[in-house]
Amino acid sequence: MLYECSDGVYIFGYDCLQDTSSISDHLQDTVEDAEDFCKEEYNIGSSNWILIADPLKDCQHDFIMPTKIKGKENNNPEWGHFQTLIDGFWHDIKTFDKTRSFDGMTVNERLLISGLIDEFYKSKISDNKKAKQILHFLGVDEPSIELIIK
Repeated sequence: MLYECSDGVYIFGYDCLQDTSSISDHLQDTVEDAEDFCKEEYNIGSSNWILIADPLKDCQHDFIMPTKIKGKENNNPEWGHFQTLIDGFWHDIKTFDKTRSFDGMTVNERLLISGLIDEFYKSKISDNKKAKQILHFLGVDEPSIELIIK
């Protein structure tokens, strides 16, 4: 994941498929430098990027879904304990074993685990190309993608 801010562009690295905190970060000066780094280090080209919304205020920059450290807003952070925003309310989220394969999961389970569910449903309404790209990267086959997008 890339995140552009006033410091430069952070590259967050992960060792699993679910939406979770990163295990590493690197800082580059520009988006182009970050994309070059990702191409060289991870073999991820610019056509593989999915643009997502910036995080909400006080939320983690390395999560896709709006996620914050529990208690941080009251100056009493519970490090390692996260909350995510669902239907306008903050809910505690549990840390699960790392997901390294989507095998046996439904499309909705893949969208939920990856944190791309909101981004997918927004793009399904306004940007079918992006919606298809999300499904493709989640390992959904082409015939299923066409049925889902219709």
